[in-house]
Amino acid sequence: MKQRLRYSICTLRAFTIASILFVASALSVQAQGVVNMYGQVGIPVDQFAESLQGDFGYGFKFDYLRRVGVGPLYLGASFGMLNYGGERWNENWALNENVYDSEYAIENTIHDFEVKARIQPDINSLVMPYLEGFAGLSKMSTRFTITDESQIYDCDVETLYDELLSRDFGYTYGAGFGLLISLCPSETVFMDVGATYRNSSQMEYMNDDFDQVFRSRTDMWLVRVGVSFRAWD
Repeated sequence: MKQRLRYSICTLRAFTIASILFVASALSVQAQGVVNMYGQVGIPVDQFAESLQGDFGYGFKFDYLRRVGVGPLYLGASFGMLNYGGERWNENWALNENVYDSEYAIENTIHDFEVKARIQPDINSLVMPYLEGFAGLSKMSTRFTITDESQIYDCDVETLYDELLSRDFGYTYGAGFGLLISLCPSETVFMDVGATYRNSSQMEYMNDDFDQVFRSRTDMWLVRVGVSFRAWD
C-alpha cells in the first residue's frame, strides 16, 4: 500500500512537471510548429510477444515537428518510453546493522529516440488525417533497485541497492497513421489519436520472470492518444 501511494505521488509530480514544460514549449512554438504529448500502449508481436508472455507496455511520448515550406511535409524528432512487466514489493533490508523498511523493484524499460517525417495535408475540417514514418535508436534495460521507504511522501528516496540486470541498444524504424481532432475554434489545439508499427533490430531483454535473457526483434504496435498544439502563420 505504501509503495503504491508513493509511486502515485511521484508519478503525479512527474506528470505535472512534464505538462508544465509541454505547455511552455507549445506557447513558444514558432509559426508552423507542432508539439505533441501522448500516452501510449505497446502491443508486442511475433517472438517478442511470445517472450513477454502476453505483457503489454505502457508509457509516454513527446514529439516536436516543423513544417517544411508551405506543403504538407513536417520533419522533427521524438522521445518515448515504455515500461513492460516489472514487479514491486516491500521487505525489510538489513545494511550495516540498520534495518530499513524497503521497496524492492524490478523494472523493464524501453527508451526510443527517433527522427520522423509526417505528411499532413491542410483540410478545412474538424478532423485531419496524417501519415508518418520514423527511424531511430532504442535502449532496453532491466534494473533491480532497493529503496528506503521510511519517508513515503518523499519522491527523492535513498537508494540502498541498484543493479543493472540487462541492457542492450538497437535501431528502430516504422510507419503509422493518425487523426487530429480539433478541440478549439482556432484549430490550434487537437486531440491526436493514432497507431504506428515499430520494427526493430535484434536486441537482448528480460521478461517479468527475470531469470532469462532473450534475444529477438522487439517489434510492436504502438497505440497512442494525446494532445497536439499547433501554431499557424
